[in-house]
Amino acid sequence: MAAAANKLRLLGTLSYVHPTVIGIIASAVLTLLVIVGSRNLEHFDSALFGYTIASVVAFGAIVFR
Repeated sequence: MAAAANKLRLLGTLSYVHPTVIGIIASAVLTLLVIVGSRNLEHFDSALFGYTIASVVAFGAIVFR
């Protein structure tokens, strides 16, 4: 009985691994696109840095869900 409970608990924690990895990859791709689109941050407005970070995190969260 304990082995079955441990297996169920393990499956419950593993179910978040795949979406987490996909969310991190999506955030990394968006970050790469920001860097490429701003020509290696040459044309990046530093006043909008907070909005950029918030957008990357929100995008990763949306992809996770």
